[in-house]
Amino acid sequence: MNKEKLEDKISQLRLNLLEVKGDTAMDTTDWENEVMVIKKDIGEQNEFIEKCDLKRKEVQKVVNNKNIEKQTFSNTAFDLTQKMRNEEDKMNLLIRNQNKFKYKIENNENKVKDDLLKLTTVEQQVEQQLEKVEVTRDKAQKYTLETLGAKADPVTVTNETNNQLEVQIKCFNLQRKDMLKLIKGDEKDIHEASRKVKKEKQIYDEKTVDLRKVEENKCLLLDDFKSRIMKWKRERKSTSNLTSKKFDEVLQFKGQCGRIDFSHRNMELYITVQNDNRDSQSQIENVKLLSGGERSFATLSLLISLGESVECPFRVIDEFDVFMDVVSRKIALTQLIEEGLYQKHRQFIFITPQDLNSITPTHEVKIIKLTNPSKIIPNQGTLLTN
Repeated sequence: MNKEKLEDKISQLRLNLLEVKGDTAMDTTDWENEVMVIKKDIGEQNEFIEKCDLKRKEVQKVVNNKNIEKQTFSNTAFDLTQKMRNEEDKMNLLIRNQNKFKYKIENNENKVKDDLLKLTTVEQQVEQQLEKVEVTRDKAQKYTLETLGAKADPVTVTNETNNQLEVQIKCFNLQRKDMLKLIKGDEKDIHEASRKVKKEKQIYDEKTVDLRKVEENKCLLLDDFKSRIMKWKRERKSTSNLTSKKFDEVLQFKGQCGRIDFSHRNMELYITVQNDNRDSQSQIENVKLLSGGERSFATLSLLISLGESVECPFRVIDEFDVFMDVVSRKIALTQLIEEGLYQKHRQFIFITPQDLNSITPTHEVKIIKLTNPSKIIPNQGTLLTN
């Protein structure tokens, strides 16, 4: 700020000096003294500026050193962060391993419990077998005593045991008799029964082979069905695209355009009509917003486009030009006649109450005009019927 003030003052003095030069009689001593003082101040200011530059350089050097230290600290902090993350990953890995070991320990404990339970069951079974062995041993001693007599070791058998055995024997005999009653006479022979079992086994094996063949045919039929479904879907998509393209071609004759969107999943049909093929703002997705003639022409275009994919020997359209203006009716008639001439292998019948003088009959295009109905009573409004 002092420097700027000094420069302003010097500029003012220069102006005064010019005025003084214009007036040679004026005393300039004071001015010269003031200029000397100002130059001295400027020298002091320059020295001060140099000192400030030196101090700024020193401060900049300190700042650079601090920045270097800061970068060093940042690198150290980054390294420590990376190490901390690595340690966290290791800790997480140890935790996962610990959980795995806990899970294994729990499984092993459950297995040990199951083994202990099985061991208890086996011990019980062993005790039961030991009891059976004791019973068998008692029976053997009894048989030995009966066979050897006094030479055998004395064995004490209670009447209660004999009675139990006799009861069991009687029960087994009764069950055997009941089972024999259920078996047919010709099946009591073991050889005959074995022969029938082999025969039934052979029949079972044959049926198993037939079942395997049926399963293989089923798989083949399923594969063929899936292949046919894929082909049918591709053909359906192609037919939909061709129908939409034909619909747009018919509308182009009237300066319009449109498309047909088929939703086969929802079994729905969406029609979009653009009244001006050069103005996208005239696009209408709801056909109800069209006028009567436009709707009739759009419906006729839809029928023509759908007729491309319908294999029918003849087609009949009645009053197709209802609500159409003259231009639309002429375009519709021309398009229908061209469609009929293009598909000569089919017959088209168009019924209309309108005048067809603009159509020239040929050997392929015939016009049949019905005569007006006769009226018996003058000014009769309706026809008389018997």
